Amino acid sequence: MSLLSRRFVLAIAGLLGVTAILVAILTVRPHRFDPCAHPQTLSVTSLIPGAKHLETKELGPDSRYLMRTEGTFSNPISRKAPFEYEIVRSFDVLNMALRPVTLVAPQIDAEHHRLESIDVDGTSIPVHIVEDFTKQPPQLIAYIQAYGLTPSSNPMASHLLNFLGVLRHGTPAVTTVIVNGPITRAGQPEAEESALRWLGDSWKFIERFCAPPAKDSGRTP
Repeated sequence: MSLLSRRFVLAIAGLLGVTAILVAILTVRPHRFDPCAHPQTLSVTSLIPGAKHLETKELGPDSRYLMRTEGTFSNPISRKAPFEYEIVRSFDVLNMALRPVTLVAPQIDAEHHRLESIDVDGTSIPVHIVEDFTKQPPQLIAYIQAYGLTPSSNPMASHLLNFLGVLRHGTPAVTTVIVNGPITRAGQPEAEESALRWLGDSWKFIERFCAPPAKDSGRTP
């Protein structure tokens, strides 16, 4: 390797190292950037078809969350035990990416964990599905996440790939929509279909109010 090429490689490595340090700093202590056009409206989850809004939690100034709201929707296999949902928004990308299931279940057997996708108006939305058959009754957990305005199967990976955007604008908010409820082995397909349909409707709700002005024109938040 020539002296010139060695210097070139060292310069690139140094630049990448500095960039990595800056992104790490902005991950731990983010400069906040929320691309959602009407974030305050996302707490009105009763606008999602079938949703029964229960509570929007009061968050202190030191909270890691921007918003945390919860409610229920019908479970086709159990009238007495509806699905529960939470919509959580945060700039804490690492925490939101590591283990979102802790939002609804601190302890879960994630042996049956798979990644599916649903099509919502031509957009492919990654959906994580976790079934825990060690619980009585068994539990279904399903969730979707968005890094900024983009559906993501792994917000931390999206964050690292977006390092130029992070340096230019800041760290975008991560939105997690998670549902959980009891299932039976026989009723699992029906319950899962209902949960995925509701998650699809929740994405339409988020997209409706987070869309930039050009796309959101003519709509009333």
